[in-house]
Amino acid sequence: MKNIPNYITTFRLILVPFFVYYLLKEMVIIAFLIFAIASWSDVLDGYLARKFNVISNYGKIVDPLADKALQLSAVITLCIIGRLRLIFILVLILKEILLILGGVIIYKKKYIVPAKWYGKASSFLINTVIATIILFTLPQLVIDILMIISIIAMVFSLFMYIVNYQKLKGELIKG
Repeated sequence: MKNIPNYITTFRLILVPFFVYYLLKEMVIIAFLIFAIASWSDVLDGYLARKFNVISNYGKIVDPLADKALQLSAVITLCIIGRLRLIFILVLILKEILLILGGVIIYKKKYIVPAKWYGKASSFLINTVIATIILFTLPQLVIDILMIISIIAMVFSLFMYIVNYQKLKGELIKG
């Protein structure tokens, strides 16, 4: 049982190129199913890791990378096929770069920041919006509204992680 959450995380990472392939081929149902399986596998691996107390440094690092690989590949591919505006990608990439930089700084101090509720909520919302855009042909106005809601959630999540990082940074400097 110890490695099952890590296997699920690795499986999610492996699904990313298949998802992109089917989305580029506009095989929407297959792309959606792969995206849904990958998204829900994140919930499953986190649940199993916590339930059986098998949280690992591998999972703490690779799990968010797999999530971001899935999300970024989805928004980039949706942009390429003309279903999503570039601004959504830019905001998501900027947020992830800032989070990665903060994570690297903290990791150098031998500390890994666990996911917080606001990060999980933002990720869930982004995945829901992505899945909706994949599955349904929506008017551009609806997509724009969904994007704006997602961007607000991303900015809020980023802000909260920055606040958390500043608190942690202060504790690490004191300690």
